[in-house]
Amino acid sequence: KGVEQAWDYVLSYPGGVYVFEAAAMIGCLALAILSLFQVSLPLSSFLWIGFIPPLLAPYPGRMFMSCLRFISILFPAFLTLAKLAKQKSIDDALRLIFAASYGLALTMYVCGQLMF
Repeated sequence: KGVEQAWDYVLSYPGGVYVFEAAAMIGCLALAILSLFQVSLPLSSFLWIGFIPPLLAPYPGRMFMSCLRFISILFPAFLTLAKLAKQKSIDDALRLIFAASYGLALTMYVCGQLMF
């Protein structure tokens, strides 16, 4: 439902927020799956347990509202990223993705769009 909202409102105000939130949730889900193979079971289970509440209690108007705040504290996802970034090509891709995300967030902030 949240990805559908992001797709429907991508060109309307505040469409960028929907896309940003949906991309973060999809990325975190991918990292949660990869964490099963990259980090220990307790860390992986912490990531999965922390990933569930934003999905079980969605905000009625916006499915992924504030999910960036909820998933930013899930450190096993970043441990998984660190293990993946040992390869230079993946490290370069992650740097590019994070720099582009920062540029998008800065642009949205400067334009006065909501960033939560």
